[in-house]
Amino acid sequence: MSGVVFLLGNLTDGGSETKTVKLANRLSNTGTRVHLIYLGAPHTLRSAIEDNVAVEFLDRRGKFSFRALRRLKAYVISNDIESIFCVNLYPLIYGWPVCRLAAGRRRCIAAMNTYEFSTLRDRFFMLIYGFILRRCELVIFGSRAQQQLWTHKYRLRQDANVVIYNGVDAEHFRNSRAASEVSRASLGVDEAAIVIGCVAHLRPEKSHRDLLAAMKLLTDQSGRNVVLLLVGDGPEEQQLRRYTATHDLSECVKFCGGVRDVRPYLEMTDIFVLPSSTEVFSNAILEAMSVGLPIVCTAVGGSVEMVVNGETGITYARHDVNSLVDALRTLMIDNDKREQFGRQGAARVREVFSIERMDDQYAKIISGSSNETDLD
Repeated sequence: MSGVVFLLGNLTDGGSETKTVKLANRLSNTGTRVHLIYLGAPHTLRSAIEDNVAVEFLDRRGKFSFRALRRLKAYVISNDIESIFCVNLYPLIYGWPVCRLAAGRRRCIAAMNTYEFSTLRDRFFMLIYGFILRRCELVIFGSRAQQQLWTHKYRLRQDANVVIYNGVDAEHFRNSRAASEVSRASLGVDEAAIVIGCVAHLRPEKSHRDLLAAMKLLTDQSGRNVVLLLVGDGPEEQQLRRYTATHDLSECVKFCGGVRDVRPYLEMTDIFVLPSSTEVFSNAILEAMSVGLPIVCTAVGGSVEMVVNGETGITYARHDVNSLVDALRTLMIDNDKREQFGRQGAARVREVFSIERMDDQYAKIISGSSNETDLD
């Protein structure tokens, strides 16, 4: 058998989906026979999939679709698929049974991009998913923190899980910042302003409210010309806009919306912030580091595996607004420290978090050419 399937719930433009589409494209260009299968709508990223990647839409109906399960099984058999990578939890209830029901030995590999669950509903479903994860040939985690938490909490096999850090294409982000003034002008941002940037979906777990509270304190206390760019969209947008208006922040907070290319916004940013209450391993932080930005982020999940406190940025306890203010103020007044952190962060990305390293680790798993639990 040969060929690999990446099985997704949908093709929305979320972090996991975008990462998987790009990974599938790159692996296919190296000669790997890659298939990308998704269960339901939306189809947002369909146009981003290159022609040499086979695509199949299962058109799932309802909470669980036996029709989609049968179609997946038939596809796997007819295309002689050896491995199914289930991206996140829901695809597991299709991918794992197919690997067991289809003739021949097929590997079910789970790639997890969630750190922890807070609702009773999610915890209940983890009883089912935990049963499946313990029987997968391999579970891929995005950080050591996630690996340790899940291995203990869901009693996963120590010899059947591995960490693969997200990688970033440093060359893609290594552009000159010469166009910064143009981008600032287009957003009405003063050339002399200190620009704080945050790239994240506007969802509760990203804790944008903490960042807005910190901006209120900064502008009231420092008197500095500081602007916050919020790049992203999501269900929290209207609440955040109301908070901005009622706290007199409208002049210094810019809602930039969801964008496909974040580079122009990073190019005009001086300090990058991610105030998440939970995080597996943020691509947004890696991208900001790759262009030489100092990072301020919460010490949660895999963030502390990316950002070395005091060397490439400053980490703080989640929801600690006063510590966030202190970190931002420190970097706002110390240009040398901003530049030092930025240089060291860019070097760390090149050494540890390159896209080539990530692709090589996935390729080794697909080919079975190495010990899957020791990819470094």
